Amino acid sequence: MKTKKTIAQLCLLLSISAFSCEEKGVEEDPSKGDKVEIMAKSFNASIEEGKPQGVTIGKVEASVSSGELIYEIESQQPEGAIAINSSTGEITIADESNFSYELNQSITGMLKLSSGNTEKLIDFIIYIREVKTIEVTTITGHNKPGFVNGNGSSVRFNIISSICLDKDDNIYITEFNNHCIRKITPEGTVTTIAGTGVEGFVNGKGDIAQFSNPQGIDIDAQGNLYVSDAGNDAVRKITPDGNVSTFAGGEEGHKDGIGTEAQFVNLEGLTIDDEGNVYVADVSTIRKITPSGEVTTLAGAQEEGYADGKGTNARFYYIFDIDIDSKGNLYACDARNEKIRKITPSGEVSTAKMIDDKGDSIDQFTWGIALNEKDEIYVASDVFTIHRLYADGFFPIVAGKKGVKGGVDGGKEEALLKFSRVMALDSKGDIIFADPHKLRKVSFK
Repeated sequence: MKTKKTIAQLCLLLSISAFSCEEKGVEEDPSKGDKVEIMAKSFNASIEEGKPQGVTIGKVEASVSSGELIYEIESQQPEGAIAINSSTGEITIADESNFSYELNQSITGMLKLSSGNTEKLIDFIIYIREVKTIEVTTITGHNKPGFVNGNGSSVRFNIISSICLDKDDNIYITEFNNHCIRKITPEGTVTTIAGTGVEGFVNGKGDIAQFSNPQGIDIDAQGNLYVSDAGNDAVRKITPDGNVSTFAGGEEGHKDGIGTEAQFVNLEGLTIDDEGNVYVADVSTIRKITPSGEVTTLAGAQEEGYADGKGTNARFYYIFDIDIDSKGNLYACDARNEKIRKITPSGEVSTAKMIDDKGDSIDQFTWGIALNEKDEIYVASDVFTIHRLYADGFFPIVAGKKGVKGGVDGGKEEALLKFSRVMALDSKGDIIFADPHKLRKVSFK
């Protein structure tokens, strides 16, 4: 799990959808000698937490070839959460105490549909949406780019390209145009810990070291920072005392190997697992670097495309950012395919579902992704919005307004984002994001 990252959330919409493969129950009516068929779909729906008893969640889609349908609840977990109208199939809240996201993220079970002697069982799942208010504020920085340390609006950044946080909520950033690594304390004091502001490729301590368009950043359990130094095609390591070395790479190409024998093409997002393995997005591949510096290709190939599968059989089309969950699964912003991809520790690649509040599938160009300790996923898009991605694919906006560019602080209705490409989550689960020369925060209340 990143302590990062390079954003738990508000859902204000009631989303109800029903979909899956249609199934049939068939039985002969012995009194008539004909067949009775029940056609029904699994029931999937979502609802905001905190709704009172009696609120309608949705209606089962079903039909019968002859006779009347009777709807019953065969089983449910937790017990007594929902009720169903036996004649219409309308599902309502029976026990509102079960509809709390903190207690239950979903209600599951089986429904029984019957007509005469014909019966059919279908499964159901009702996702509970967390409801929180938000406030967007500015931590430090200014709309005008520059290279100035200090506090508040006097600070100048020049395109913040990645963010991570340590256990004490100190923020570390890479700056694309200032070619440096900066630190921001919880009190808002900004200092430069490595780099000079001048592009180069020099190892050494603090302001001796030089970088070239650094991108991804993350921190390990020992406090070492790892940076994808894109312009130098290298992964750099910064120790807690500020000493910079080349951990892997240093020449352009696509080659696995040990340390500086390895080659990279165009490095982007970076994350670290609990065992100290570094994962870095390299155009359309994901590379893994062990603590000893061995570089391998976990998934993808140099050929761009779109294909799920294992290892180098999978295809991506420009990965901007990656993060990792508590089980070691990676999630990637496959930007030009407009997808979120999941990569297991063994390299199996799949595509995460993304749906709107009507249950319709959507595609979205995404820049940044971050997971919290609960494995809740937040995503930054190219339409000036930050989203949450639920387990069932629901993809609501957390902050910003789609297609409306701005730098306005405030609540959900007022806040506007300018260029929220990268983000991280602090110890409270609040989202720290870059916009693009300022650090801003989405606080959940």
